[in-house]
Amino acid sequence: MIFDFGKMLGLMKEKGYTQTSMARVLGITPAAFNRKVKCKSYFTQPELKALMLTLEITDPNEYLFKLKS
Repeated sequence: MIFDFGKMLGLMKEKGYTQTSMARVLGITPAAFNRKVKCKSYFTQPELKALMLTLEITDPNEYLFKLKS
């Protein structure tokens, strides 16, 4: 599956996070975070939960599980 993380990346920017700073929050390397947003690997459930809490996401379908068309 190819997910569209564009909206999540926009929300990160709005809240002042970079990919590097968000990777630190998730406890992964910036390279690993980049692979995940490019759908070359997947976020784990704990990482998804941390993203939701950190970015205050209430609708994960809109930000985390939207399929690329």
